[in-house]
Amino acid sequence: MDAEKGRFEFKGSSIMENSRSYYEPIFKWLNEYVSNPKDTLVHFDFDYFNSSSAKAILTVFKSLMLIKDAGCSLKVEWCYAKDDDDMKESGMNFASVIEAEFQFIEK
Repeated sequence: MDAEKGRFEFKGSSIMENSRSYYEPIFKWLNEYVSNPKDTLVHFDFDYFNSSSAKAILTVFKSLMLIKDAGCSLKVEWCYAKDDDDMKESGMNFASVIEAEFQFIEK
């Protein structure tokens, strides 16, 4: 997470049972960032995430929406493997509930 450049990246697998406690430092950091945001690019490249993590990711998106409320641009890149329709659909579901520019990237 790079506040100076306004670039954040989430990558890998998120499979912890209590994702809320894992993501809590990220939530706190984002709350500070959105108080004085910049034009922001967020890159998601998950191999897998479980339902507990999906809730935490949605909370991340809700925080990110404050960037737009502050008048800055918000762009989201959602990566998915060519044959992973579930991951693509997950990104499409997130895109449908937040107002941000989404780019879907097949890898």
